[in-house]
Amino acid sequence: MKRTALFLPVLALIFFAACEKEEKAYTLPAPGNAVVEQINMGSDYSKVIFYNLNDETFSIEELADWDLALESTTDGYRALINGGTGVQVAPMGDTSFNALYDIDNATWKWDPPSFLIDSTAIGEWSNNKFITTREVYLLDRSVNSSFEQYKKLQLLEVTDTYYLIRTASLDGSNDQVIRINKDPNVSYVYVHLENGPLAKYEPRKEEWDFMFTRYRYVYYDMTPIIPYEVNGVVLNAHNVSAAETRMAFDSITLEEAMKLNFTSRRDFIGFDWKYYDFDKEAYITDIGRVLLIRSHSGIYFKLRFIDFYDADGVKGAPTFEFQRL
Repeated sequence: MKRTALFLPVLALIFFAACEKEEKAYTLPAPGNAVVEQINMGSDYSKVIFYNLNDETFSIEELADWDLALESTTDGYRALINGGTGVQVAPMGDTSFNALYDIDNATWKWDPPSFLIDSTAIGEWSNNKFITTREVYLLDRSVNSSFEQYKKLQLLEVTDTYYLIRTASLDGSNDQVIRINKDPNVSYVYVHLENGPLAKYEPRKEEWDFMFTRYRYVYYDMTPIIPYEVNGVVLNAHNVSAAETRMAFDSITLEEAMKLNFTSRRDFIGFDWKYYDFDKEAYITDIGRVLLIRSHSGIYFKLRFIDFYDADGVKGAPTFEFQRL
């Protein structure tokens, strides 16, 4: 009886195993076709171009349209300044907005070129409980000559849905409070100190991978320290990462790409995929540097830059080749 009792479950296991359908191995889709794309930032680099690798689409905005970019998540509170237009900021160590501040006493600060959000020039003016310091800042917009160069700024309030900031001229004129509503669909909302909040600037988080833009790189290893505006590529802060290799572009496979060390550092692609040759008086593109990009949707691409000039020889028109792996 014991032998029969043991034998029946074994038969049942064999029967059910025979009835199970054999699972088919998952086959990765074939790589996509190589795409060559050219975008145009303008010879003065005045355009910001957001690129979506998945759809091969892009949107164009004006670099000078904003002074501050504010975190748009419900618990976000940090602020970036527009280094591409030369904006720099000085914390004054005081909360009296009506006081007269002397720019000669200002110590100017810049955001890190890495776009690290916990190391911004404006710094920790609030916390995750939305308690604000109300410190007064001076803003210098020396490059953007179309508007008043110096402004006072005070970040008054932040909630899970909006910001309130106060701005005025140094003499106290043009005093205004601006409300900027958060949008959970984007990483940052943008504001211009004269024109107010932008209804739209960067695309939805799931609709772009990187942007071509002018931004500030700070040479901290030089004496004195030199802040310098550069033209390059900045990754989307939402779910995008990149790696690089010197392997031949055509030979890189998905399996090889996935062995590389990816980083979400926003300036990883940066500006040094090109360099200026003083003998030739022209930008030379480093075509041997291949970028691997894990897009906002998790798809892998390989990409390399080919040129920095348009058909008429005007700079500011990067040409790049990419392919889905």
